[in-house]
Amino acid sequence: MPPPTPPHGEKVLSSGWLSKKARTNAFSSGKAWNRRYFVLAGPGPGARRGTLPSLRYSTSDAPGHVSQPRGEVFVGPTSSVRVLDTEDSLVAFDLPPKLIGKRLFVFQAKPGTSDSVSSKTTFVLECESAGALQLWVAAIAEAISLAKKIGTAGVGGQGVMSNAHPVRYNGELGGAAESAADGSTIDAPRREFMGALERAGLVGPLGGPAIRNVPNAVWETPGFVDMMCDSLLTKQAVERRRLALATGTAEGALRPLVRSATDVGRSLGQLQMSLSQAEADAVGDARQGLVGLGDLALACPCGSKNNKKFLAWIEEVVDRVRNTPVGSSLLLPGGWCTKTGGHALVYAVRRHQTHYSLAVTNCGDGLEYHPIAADPLLDGFKYMHTVLLEDIDPGTLLDASLWALLYRPLIFPGPGKKQSETIYTKVLPFLNKRPLMASVGVAGGGTNGVGSVSSVGSSNATDRTGGDSASHSHAANNDRATPLTAKARGGDASCARLALEAARALVATSPGVSPRRADALVEMGVRHVLLESALQDLSSVPGERLAAAPAAALECACRSLSSAAGKHADAMADASPEVTLAMAGAMGKQSGVIGEQSGGVSAAHSPLPAVDPETLARVIRCVEGVLTRVSVLRKPALLPPPLLPAPVEEEDASAGVNDLRKSDREAVTSPVPDTRTPLMACASPLFGRLAIGADGGEAHVETLAGASQPPPIIRPVEMTSVPDSVATVEEASGAMRAATHVCLLLANQSEVLPNTFALRASLLVHLFCSVLPAPLPMNHPHRNQNCFWASTTVRYETQAELLRCLRLLLAHFSSTTLSLSATRSFDAARLLSMASLASIADAVLRLRVTDHPSVFCEHYAGTADGPCLPFGFEMGPFVVEAEYLRFHCPERTARLTQTLDYFHGMRASLTESHVVFRWERGNKFGDGEKRLLSQVCLQMGFPMEDDELPFYLSGESRELSDNYPELLVMRDIVFMFKALMTPTSDALPELRKWRPRDAALFWKYKPGEGFHAHGFARKLEVTPWKEGDSGDKGGAGSGWRSAMGGGFLASL
Repeated sequence: MPPPTPPHGEKVLSSGWLSKKARTNAFSSGKAWNRRYFVLAGPGPGARRGTLPSLRYSTSDAPGHVSQPRGEVFVGPTSSVRVLDTEDSLVAFDLPPKLIGKRLFVFQAKPGTSDSVSSKTTFVLECESAGALQLWVAAIAEAISLAKKIGTAGVGGQGVMSNAHPVRYNGELGGAAESAADGSTIDAPRREFMGALERAGLVGPLGGPAIRNVPNAVWETPGFVDMMCDSLLTKQAVERRRLALATGTAEGALRPLVRSATDVGRSLGQLQMSLSQAEADAVGDARQGLVGLGDLALACPCGSKNNKKFLAWIEEVVDRVRNTPVGSSLLLPGGWCTKTGGHALVYAVRRHQTHYSLAVTNCGDGLEYHPIAADPLLDGFKYMHTVLLEDIDPGTLLDASLWALLYRPLIFPGPGKKQSETIYTKVLPFLNKRPLMASVGVAGGGTNGVGSVSSVGSSNATDRTGGDSASHSHAANNDRATPLTAKARGGDASCARLALEAARALVATSPGVSPRRADALVEMGVRHVLLESALQDLSSVPGERLAAAPAAALECACRSLSSAAGKHADAMADASPEVTLAMAGAMGKQSGVIGEQSGGVSAAHSPLPAVDPETLARVIRCVEGVLTRVSVLRKPALLPPPLLPAPVEEEDASAGVNDLRKSDREAVTSPVPDTRTPLMACASPLFGRLAIGADGGEAHVETLAGASQPPPIIRPVEMTSVPDSVATVEEASGAMRAATHVCLLLANQSEVLPNTFALRASLLVHLFCSVLPAPLPMNHPHRNQNCFWASTTVRYETQAELLRCLRLLLAHFSSTTLSLSATRSFDAARLLSMASLASIADAVLRLRVTDHPSVFCEHYAGTADGPCLPFGFEMGPFVVEAEYLRFHCPERTARLTQTLDYFHGMRASLTESHVVFRWERGNKFGDGEKRLLSQVCLQMGFPMEDDELPFYLSGESRELSDNYPELLVMRDIVFMFKALMTPTSDALPELRKWRPRDAALFWKYKPGEGFHAHGFARKLEVTPWKEGDSGDKGGAGSGWRSAMGGGFLASL
C-alpha cells in the first residue's frame, strides 16, 4: 500500500508496520506484542515555525485512520533511539535475554523523566528486516537532529547565525523579528542556518530571510553535497561537517556510511540506462553489497572499547567471509576511530577458486599510502582510491586474529596518524606477504608520461579470459586503467564518495562489465539520478523562489554531471559511424555490453564509447532542465515582478485610445492573458498524446510497454525415479542419488513450482522410512548373514558415494522440514527419518570394504589391525521422544521399533570410553573423540598432540578431514539428529524458506569454551540431557520429558 497522504504542513519521513511491545499497566502484563502502523512525520514546507517532528501509530495504514492515531509523541532535542542488540540493553528495558537476534530498537521521547511519563513515551519496537531497522533508526536519528536545530533556533540558541535583517512579508515577520501581542515588532534571536548547504558553508548574501529553505530537498542531503558540490567546499567546512555528521564522538565514525550506502544503493536501482544481463547482475550485486555494508556499519561497535562486543564482531566478520560464495564479493566497513570521530574505509572481499582478494577503498585521510600521480592541469595530485590485494591465502583471511588486528583501530580510539599507519604499513602488507605498493602493478601507456596503474578489474578480466592476447594488450591496458582522481576538497564527511567508489570497484570486477562501462554506470549514472531528483524537487519549491545557496549548489551539480559525462561524449564523438550505428542497434535490442561492439574498429586508436547516444541526450536534457528551472526560480528573488498593462477607463477609452498608433492601441486594449489551466487537463496532463499523430499516436504508446518477459524454463521432475524398494547396496546408492537429483531440481525451482518443500519432505521421509532397509543391531546373532548392510562387501567408492549422498540429503531434509509448520504427526515423521538416517550412516561406516578401506572407518567399526574396540554414539533423548511419537500407519511404528533396537544394540556393544558425539552432554571435546582420533593419527602419522586433536574434529585442521571426509559427515548427521530433539521450538531456527546451503554447518573450536556450530544463520546448540532423565522422578515428573508437560511432541 502506498504511504499515507500527509496532512498540510508536514512531510512523512518514514512509515511502515512495526511490532510494538505493550505497556505494563493495570490492564496489561506488558508481554504482548501488537502490530501497529507507525508514521514518522517532520515539519513540511507549510509548517509553523518551531514545529517538532512526531511519531504516531495506528491500527491501520488507511489515511483516515492515520489522521486519528492511537498514540503520538513528539521527537524532542533530548529524545534518543537505541538498537537493542546486547543482553545489557535488553535487561535495561525489562526484556528477556532470549530476544537477542531479534531486530529490536527503543525510542524514548522523554528520557530521564519520571517512570509514569517515561513509560508512556517509550516505544520498544521490532522490525521485519535488518534493512527496515537501519532505515527507522537512521530516520529517527535525523528527526532528533532536526529537533535539536529547531530548539537551538529559539531564545538563547547557540548556533551559526545569519546576518539578515528583520523582513516583513505577507503580513508576517520573517527573518529575525517576531510580533508582540500589541502589534509592535520585537527583535528575536536570528535564525540558525539549517541543512547540509549551510553546514558546508555554501551560503551567500542574496535571497535574505524572506526566501524559505527547502530542508527536505535532495540538495540539502550531505551525500548530494559531497558527490555533486565538492568543488564549492572550503577547508573551513571540512572539520565542521565531519563533527556534525559523525556526532563528534568515536561511536559515530561509521554513522554517515549507514545513510550514504543506502542512498547510493537506492540510486543504483534507479539508473536510467539500458543494461545487459551481466550489467544488471553486477549492479544488483553492488546494491546488495551496499545494503549489507549499511547493516554492518550500523551493527559495528566502533569506538566502544568493549572486548565482548569486539569478539562478537570479529566472529560475525569471519563467518560472513567464510560463507561468501566463489565468484562473489562482500563489502565490509572499516577504518579507524579518534576521540572526536574517525575515518571510514570499505573492504571488498572477493572469493576466487583457490584464493581471496581484498580491495581497500579510501576517499579521505590515509590516501598518502595509495598510489599517487602529479596532475599539472589542476596543479595538484591524483590518487588511486581503490587498491587491490591479490593472491591472499584462505587460511590467512579466515584467521580471526588478522581481522582483530584490522578492526582494532576501529573499536579502540587513538590518534588518527598512528591508526592509519597500523592498517596500511603493518596489517595490509601481511595479507599477501608483500609491500602495499608491490601489490599495485604498473603498466605502460599512461597519459602525460605517467604510468597507468592496473585496475581492480584487471585480475578479474584475467580470470575470465585466461590471459590477454598480445594483439589487444595496448587496448586492454587502457581499458583496465583505474581512474586516478583528485582528493575530495570537502573530505567526504558523508562517506557518499566512499560508497560510490566501492560500488564502482565492485561493478568493475564483475564478469561481463568493463571498467569503463562500470565508471559510466556508477559515476555518471548515480549523479544523473541525483540530478533528476533535484529537478523533481525544483517543481515544488515554496513560493516559486530559490535562495542563492541552493542555486549555486545546483549549478555546481550540473557541472559535476557534465564532467562525468564529458569523457563518454568525447569517446562517442571520436567513434566511427559504424560503431555508432552498432551501438544504436544494441541499445534497441539490449543485447550485450555497450562499448564492446566495435564493428571492426581497433581499440588501439581511440577508446570505444561506453554510453549510448540516447543516455547522453537524457543527461543533456536533465542538465538543461535544471539550469532553466533554477534561472526561473532565481529571477523573482533578484528582480521586481513585471509590470502589467494599465487598465483603461471606459469614459476616456475613445479619446485616449484613438490617438495611439495601431501597435500601441493593441497593447493597451488587449486583455491580460489567462494563464489558468483547466482542471481536467491537470488531472490527465499526458492525455493529448494519445490523439496527436505527430507523436506516433496509440502505436507509440504501445511501444512504451517494452518487450514481454520470457516465460521461466520449467525442468521436469521425475519423482518416480526413486524406487519403492532396493535389493542390494548398489541399488540403495542409486536410490539416494536419484533422490538427491529430484530434491535439487525441486529446490532450484521453488519459485515456479508449487509445494516443493512438501514434496521434498514427503520424498525423503519415504526414502528413509520405507525404501532403505533398517540395519540389524550390532549384537544380533545373525547380523552378518541377514542384515542388508552387514551381509555384503563393497568397494570403497561405493561407501564414499553412500556417505556423499547422505550428506547432501541431510542438507535437503533439514532445510525442508524446518521450512514447514510442525504438527504432531509431521514432527514424528521428521524425528523418525532423522533417526533412520543416523542409523543408516552408522551402518555405512561399518561396511566391509574389499579394496582400499578407510582407516577412519576401520577404527570406527573396530576392525583395524591390533587390539581395538568399535566406536559409536548414543541416541540421547530420542528414547524419551519415541514414547510420544504419533503415527497413522503400522509401517512407521515397525520402523521405529527397528531403529530403537539398533541404537540399544549399539550402546550395549560399546564401552563407556568408546562413545563419541555426546553433544547432549555439552560441547566439549570428549574422551571418545580423543581416543578415536588418536588411534587414526597414530596409524597414519598425523600430529596427535592434545591441543591439535579438537581442531581435526572441527575441520579447522584439514589434514585429517581431507583424507577421511567420513569424520565430518558423521559429525554433522549426529549433531542435526540430536539438535532437532529440543524441548522448545525457541532453540530451532525460525520458520522461513530455507535453502539447502543454509543447512551447511560451520564449526569452530575455542579452547576453554568447546565447539561452536553455526547453521541456518544462527548458532545451533543441542539441548542438555543425561541418561535416566525421563521425567518419571518425583511423581509429577521433573526431568527432560516433563519440561513441556510430557515432551515437546506431547505439547503439540
